[in-house]
Amino acid sequence: MIIANIVYEKELVNHVEVEYINYYRGLTEYDKLDKSLPTLYVGWSFMKSCNPNNEIIQNANILHKKIVANE
Repeated sequence: MIIANIVYEKELVNHVEVEYINYYRGLTEYDKLDKSLPTLYVGWSFMKSCNPNNEIIQNANILHKKIVANE
């Protein structure tokens, strides 16, 4: 059973890959991922570069501690 997605650009430090997480290395748009799973992008600038056409992500502010309302 897969429980989450992790999208990353560079090698994950202090992490051992496990079979119950989907790993995506490189530019991956949020719209192309399984949205039924929680998704972690490693790196704020990297996440924004993966989703240049997503207005919600482009206008998000990490200081508000919320990226998408109600999710």
